[in-house]
Amino acid sequence: MRAIVVEAPGAVPSIVELPTRPLRDTEVRVHVEAVARCRHDDVALSGADGPVVPGHEVAGTVTEVGATVEDVFTGERVLVAAADPCRSCATCRRGQPALCLAPPHRT
Repeated sequence: MRAIVVEAPGAVPSIVELPTRPLRDTEVRVHVEAVARCRHDDVALSGADGPVVPGHEVAGTVTEVGATVEDVFTGERVLVAAADPCRSCATCRRGQPALCLAPPHRT
């Protein structure tokens, strides 16, 4: 897969070919069609002591699903969250997991 990589703070980004590892049973693979940068990317870039791939907020199409994945399907368009919703707060129970009120559960 290709990724934009920043090698060090202030460095010019470059496009690099990265290896794709086998998909785990609980994972999905997404063809990324759009990426957003946010302040978390800027924080990571400013304190990085090694390469960083910015842009953890993405939208795209599912191209592959792991063996135990049952709620996402190949061909489905998705938004990828940087953290798992808690699934128990008021907004999650209301069907709005993207607005989860709980502290983030990092994926």
